[in-house]
Amino acid sequence: MTPPSQPPPTTCFSCTRLNASTFRIVEDDQWSENPFIYAKLCAAAIVIIDTGCGGAARDPAVQLTSLREFLETYPVDDNGGKPLNPGGSKAYEVVCTHCHYDHIGGIEGITETQHPSSIWASANIKSFILDDLPTSSLCRYVGMKTPSYSVSHWAQDGQVMRHTSASAGTSHDLDGLVLYHAPGHTPDSLAIWDPHERFLFVGDTLYEWAPILFPSGAGDLSSYSSTIFKLRDLIRGWNSTTVDEDEDHDSAQTGSATRLSRVRMACGHVTSAVDAQEFVLEVDKFFSQVTRGLIEGQDAGEQRGVPLVKYERHDGRISFIGPKALFNASLVGQCPV
Repeated sequence: MTPPSQPPPTTCFSCTRLNASTFRIVEDDQWSENPFIYAKLCAAAIVIIDTGCGGAARDPAVQLTSLREFLETYPVDDNGGKPLNPGGSKAYEVVCTHCHYDHIGGIEGITETQHPSSIWASANIKSFILDDLPTSSLCRYVGMKTPSYSVSHWAQDGQVMRHTSASAGTSHDLDGLVLYHAPGHTPDSLAIWDPHERFLFVGDTLYEWAPILFPSGAGDLSSYSSTIFKLRDLIRGWNSTTVDEDEDHDSAQTGSATRLSRVRMACGHVTSAVDAQEFVLEVDKFFSQVTRGLIEGQDAGEQRGVPLVKYERHDGRISFIGPKALFNASLVGQCPV
């Protein structure tokens, strides 16, 4: 008689399929950040976009709090009941959308594997990561031990990701993933374009139904505006692309041409499959209204002695929070705060 199988351990992670090759993992953490971690299963390696809070679970009684252990052992219903990386058979390529604690907290555990792993971060302003990571990551303010890691690849704007096998000395494609500098929320913010699945991952650059943050000393409104314009133009270009009918892409027939499916956007919190062009235009429009002084700010208290202001659209879908001085310096017409 076959003994009954044991139920999986309790865990602070939940996992659902985002698209054919990518899964969204949500961490239930003690700071209630609930970060989104994305795992893309490529032939050569597993690409991990952000690593969450490092298993600092909201419920201290849960049994499985290691992201690596979750990836390698936990049965995922949307993956046929199998772990995403059974037994750690594939190496990891970790992409940091930025260095805040809820995005790098699990990075040490991922890189401590039996296979060599790589870490990708933005080369835009390396000093933001290298000079004082406890401050830049906000770890010192939330009581988290700052993770120790070394960046393997300082990504240039528009760089295509590849996986290099140290043992074989060969380089492998990662479904054409491209990294773009996206400063504004932080100087080191990155966006990741997956042309195969037609998804754009943007970290905390934008999302819905929660305030988009501009941390004191790190957020930059001018850089953010440039990033929104850049993403808007990239997405428009991708959405206007047509392909031959025999190419392997999700597409729709339009006249004599085959138009690719519209780009979707996956964010670091809350939002994971929104229409990218529609949403970035909505954010662009509201951000422009804010910086032109057309929206009245609301007092949002203080953070570490810095007075904050909040700007929220009437329906609550889009909002911004940051230092009052940061926004006041950018206003064309001074709207009272």
